[in-house]
Amino acid sequence: LELRVRSVNPPADASLTGLARLNFLDLELRDQDSILNARPTLLAVLEALARLDRKKQDCFLTVSIADEVELGDAQGLARILSTIDAEKGVRIEPPPPGQLYYRAFTPDPGLLDRQKRIHHPWELSLSDCRGPVGGTLLRIDTVWREGGSAPELEAAEFPISGPEDLRQTLDAEAERARKTGSRPRPPVMLVFAASTLRYGEMTRILALALPAHPTVHVYLDTELPPLPTTHRTPTETP
Repeated sequence: LELRVRSVNPPADASLTGLARLNFLDLELRDQDSILNARPTLLAVLEALARLDRKKQDCFLTVSIADEVELGDAQGLARILSTIDAEKGVRIEPPPPGQLYYRAFTPDPGLLDRQKRIHHPWELSLSDCRGPVGGTLLRIDTVWREGGSAPELEAAEFPISGPEDLRQTLDAEAERARKTGSRPRPPVMLVFAASTLRYGEMTRILALALPAHPTVHVYLDTELPPLPTTHRTPTETP
């Protein structure tokens, strides 16, 4: 099955979040031959899946989200999908190329505590604007100072103006780590964005980075954790 998600008249009330936003989605559940939901609503999709479940049919579902869908809408839908994704019944498959797995929108809040991480993923903060979206990429490192009794966190900041920028920065940093013998960074990225940003605006800037960094955690309307005291620009030597 395929669940196609489109947007119809995004809410004018910006305070609407989560499940309240799902009324503004146009949903289409398809098999190879037909549309299975009688109405383009979430309730109708769930009813169609329930009919298949009563027939003891396991459903393999791919979720495809249109570019115009706001991230807040995608998050609300992901929270519902996470409740029906099971070994028996509905199994949600990997997304189409260039899209994120739906669980990207149900991230682990524990990852926001940098002090408790085993490894530090990349952190990308996206601007909230229409048109080309840019942002700031952060590399967080745990360092031991001579004479220090405990490790410290250190941050390096990289301005990102587009998808090529992001990929080139990640590639350059991977090469820097290889030359210095540093531990490879996990292929994971934390993305911080506004719920009003559109899905296509986010996936466009991530597109060239996703093959090497396929695991993405999206935090909406969430401030970046405070920067460590030690903060370098990309031009400064470690």
